Amino acid sequence: RYFSGVVAITRGTSRGTVASAESRAVTEAERARLGDEVKPVQDLVANTLIVSVPGESDPPDHFLVYFGPNEFFALNWLGYRLESLVDLGWTWIRPFSKLLLRLLGWVYGVVHNYGIAIVVLATLVRVLLHPLSMMSIKSMREMQRVQPEIDRIREKYKNDAQAVNTAMMALYKEHKINPAGGCLPMLVQMPLFIALYSVLYNAIELRQAPFVGWVNDLSAPDTLFHVAGFPLRAMPIVMALSGLLQQRMTPTDPRQASSMYMMNVVMLVFFYNLPSGLVLYWTVMNLLTALQQWLALRELGGRHKAPVAVSAVAARGGSK
Repeated sequence: RYFSGVVAITRGTSRGTVASAESRAVTEAERARLGDEVKPVQDLVANTLIVSVPGESDPPDHFLVYFGPNEFFALNWLGYRLESLVDLGWTWIRPFSKLLLRLLGWVYGVVHNYGIAIVVLATLVRVLLHPLSMMSIKSMREMQRVQPEIDRIREKYKNDAQAVNTAMMALYKEHKINPAGGCLPMLVQMPLFIALYSVLYNAIELRQAPFVGWVNDLSAPDTLFHVAGFPLRAMPIVMALSGLLQQRMTPTDPRQASSMYMMNVVMLVFFYNLPSGLVLYWTVMNLLTALQQWLALRELGGRHKAPVAVSAVAARGGSK
């Protein structure tokens, strides 16, 4: 996915054009000649190009031949839609991927380390999402405050789901609570997360790009060492711990604590074999979110400590 061989006809017609190629593994002798710094994967040999132009007086004798790395912006400059060789995700994700790739390249030009560039990117995203995050924190705080009233409504109308929904919507309206407010930052962030995955997994700029210490390839999982053949990866473990820290800073229902802990285990398993650059991004986002929530809760301080009284509006809206 990092290199391509392309032959494009630049004059004439492409009708009847047939090309074939074969690939083979790089031999040990070839590896020795290339040296220790080069890590070839395979050798691509183009052995046939047949051009048939029936009825054309001007044969396609002009060709563009490209054999090299899939650098998105270089391929885009060459034209012929060669940039499509770089898989940057679905059509609606590609604009985000292009923006992130350009931004990462710009930051890299300043700091000369793609790992630091990812940290900067995560910080920028967290700053942009700050207003939504504050809405989310306040919404969760309000939901926690009215939880006793929600429990009473569910108990009162436990045999009437419609009455429960009506009463709860009235309660939310009375206290100006958006029940979906806690999910909004995550939904907004998901396109960026998917785009970043496409960039980190497919962009050659990050291939074998080091960060610090043992993290020598941000496009691949990090490995400290192997235990009985199983790779021990430090970054996913750090990411899971950062998720626990974020959880401690998040105002949630204590009864949901076990499910939240289980979610961190699921995230550890899910991220374990993903590119270390993506794990780094998520870890930084967790830490910044925890810091943001801590500061927000300090700002909110002792607000809304009193439990909510039984809502007459909710009771009327749910009564029959």
